[in-house]
Amino acid sequence: MRAQQLALQFDLPRTPTKPPTTMPLRIVTERHEPRPATPNIEPPSLPAPTAERRAEPIAARVEAEIRSSVTRESTRQQLEVFLQASLGMPVQLTVTDNRRNLFSWRRATGHVALRLHHMFLTAADEEKRALAAYLSGSRGELRTIRRFMRDNMHHVRPVAEVGTEQARGQHHDLRALFNTLNQRYFEDQCDASIAWGKLPPRRRRRRSSMRLGSYTLGDAAIRIHPLLDDPRVPAFFVASVVHHEMLHHMVPAMTVGGRLMHHNREFRKREREFEHYALAVRWENEHIAELLRR
Repeated sequence: MRAQQLALQFDLPRTPTKPPTTMPLRIVTERHEPRPATPNIEPPSLPAPTAERRAEPIAARVEAEIRSSVTRESTRQQLEVFLQASLGMPVQLTVTDNRRNLFSWRRATGHVALRLHHMFLTAADEEKRALAAYLSGSRGELRTIRRFMRDNMHHVRPVAEVGTEQARGQHHDLRALFNTLNQRYFEDQCDASIAWGKLPPRRRRRRSSMRLGSYTLGDAAIRIHPLLDDPRVPAFFVASVVHHEMLHHMVPAMTVGGRLMHHNREFRKREREFEHYALAVRWENEHIAELLRR
């Protein structure tokens, strides 16, 4: 249809002496032709990428990964040689991409088996010397190692944060127990995280022993077995397990007679300082069989 536009015009007298009796109204109709429709012009189609073109970014990424792995292996070998020279014995260094256990080691027959997160490949000479000194038995260097790990956590693949809800069980609040023990026994110096662990599948629950708690040095994380979140388990026993794992964070392992001792003399001494230690030991001896059946 053709578009129509109406324009209204009024003819007024130039010098009227008397008010006009009528005011002629004239309607002028202007007709405009519609603009021709713009034709739909499709953009020229680009040629489909060939197999060679599709392979180019993949090949570049693979080449980058290869170069990165070569650099990492070279750095690993240099660190391994440095530690061997510092310890005076062979070192078997394995570099990992773990998210939790960032640093672990054991003294095997004739050598040291060491597992480090790849963040340690960026360590400066100070951190390397601290690592060698700690492996030689210098407990004071653990502070430097922990500071290095905290400063380089951006190299670790992210994990779900341990929130308050993961520490608050249906019957026992681990964070509340942790804070009370931290103030009473550790002068609020224990900065580990704490949460309930995950219950294994039912088909794997048949066992003759149970790890009531665990501590990982890499991310300073305490995990408590979820079967302890039970109204039949007294709070003093859960507190004793939490206290035990906090000691692992506060009392470093020692090398005694060529063996790495986590439960060394100082550890046992401070463990017995827990107010309800004897009561907790007795309760465990009397109820451990019941816990294993759950």
